[in-house]
Amino acid sequence: MGKEKRSNGKSIFNLFDIIVIVIIVALAVLLFFIREERTAQESTSAGTVTYTLELVGMQNGAADLIEEGDQLVDKVKKYNIGTVVSVEVMPTYRQVYDYVNGGLVESLVDDQQTAIIVVEAECTESSSQITVDGGYVIRAGLTASVRGPGYWGTGYIMSVDRGETAQ
Repeated sequence: MGKEKRSNGKSIFNLFDIIVIVIIVALAVLLFFIREERTAQESTSAGTVTYTLELVGMQNGAADLIEEGDQLVDKVKKYNIGTVVSVEVMPTYRQVYDYVNGGLVESLVDDQQTAIIVVEAECTESSSQITVDGGYVIRAGLTASVRGPGYWGTGYIMSVDRGETAQ
């Protein structure tokens, strides 16, 4: 109803219709070129990454099972996340409120240990992320749930050292 018909049956485009069509085509072309440019910039390089995990709240004795050379696996998705290079075991402390003096104090948790683990893995590095050979994305601050031979733990990735990369 909104379009007038010529006597030969063809519809007439008015100026507004043509402007809308040109704008839609221009936006489609612009989005195509932006996407192509972004994928061209996402170059990847392979190399080695070394990162540090802090596993907090492990049961006493479990952290003592961690040894150099152990293969670590993500507990949830079963990704290979690297090989243990070194480990340091220490007591676990928690912050608790001191009701007598006021304020927070650190309190020793008797039945738990903290493990600081340095892990090395083959990786693929792009401009936006580092992915280890199992497909696990590595970023400082991410939560990590890992499993090794005879032990498991949950903690955070404390630091990431990109190491050598081959272009």
